[in-house]
Amino acid sequence: MKFKCLIVDDDARSSWLLKSMLEEIEDIEIAGMASDGEKALEAAETMQPDIVFMDIVMPGMNGMEASVKLKKGKQLPLIALITGYEDEYVKMGYKANATAFIPKPVNSEQLSSEVERLKENVRVIKESSLEYICADIDRLRTNLKERLEASEYIRIKIKGEDKHFCVRDIVSFYTEAGYLFMKYGSGKPQRVMPSMKDIVTKMTEHFFVQAHRGFLISIRHISEIEHYGKKAYRIYMDDGSIVPVGRKYIKTIKGVESLLQVLRKEL
Repeated sequence: MKFKCLIVDDDARSSWLLKSMLEEIEDIEIAGMASDGEKALEAAETMQPDIVFMDIVMPGMNGMEASVKLKKGKQLPLIALITGYEDEYVKMGYKANATAFIPKPVNSEQLSSEVERLKENVRVIKESSLEYICADIDRLRTNLKERLEASEYIRIKIKGEDKHFCVRDIVSFYTEAGYLFMKYGSGKPQRVMPSMKDIVTKMTEHFFVQAHRGFLISIRHISEIEHYGKKAYRIYMDDGSIVPVGRKYIKTIKGVESLLQVLRKEL
C-alpha cells in the first residue's frame, strides 16, 4: 500500500529537506507541496493525501487553522504538525485533531518512527472502510455464493490460547468495560485477547465492517439497516442484537447498504 503525503511549509528549504527524508521511507509517495494553509486546502482537495506534514507557523492561514479545516468531518488525512515550539502548541494541536508532533529541526530517526505509526493508522482506517472492501466489485461477485458459504476457519486467541472459529458463524465483535468480546453462533459472548484495532485488520477481508468504534460486524449477519432521524442509523443483526452506528461510520454503512443489494442479488 502506498501512502500519499502532502508537505506544507512556507520555508522552501525545510520543505525540500523533509521531502528528501520522507522519500527514504518505504511506501511513502510525495503527492505535493504547499507553502501556506490556503494552498494546503486546495492541494488536499485535489490530491486526497493520506498524511499531511504541516508546519504550524506560516503567514496567512497558519497550520493549526488549516488542520482544523482539513480534518472537519473526515477520518483522513492524518495530520503531523511540525513545530519548533512543541510545548506551546501540543494542547492546541490536539484540538486540531493532530495525530503526531514532529519537532524542528527534524530528526530522520524520529521522523521514520512517527511515519511508521502514521502508516499503520492509515492502513487500519482504509481497511476498515467499505471503499477498501468494494475496491474491485467484479472480484467480489466472482464465486460470491461459494465464498460466503465456505467453511473458512480463523485463529483467534481466547484466554491465552489460540482457537479456531468458523468465520461464517461469527456475528460480531464489540467492546465492553475495556474488553473485547466475540458473538459466535448462538452461544454466549466470549472475551477475546486481540485489540479492536487488531481484529479490524484481521477480519475486514472476511466481510466484516466497523459500524462504530466499539462494534465490528459481519455483513453476512445483517438483517436490516434502519434510518431514523436526519443522520441516524442502527443495524439489526440476525441474532436479535442492535448495533449503533457512529457518526464517522455513516458513509461506510451507506455503502454497506449498496453492497448488501449486490450480495442478496447474487444469492
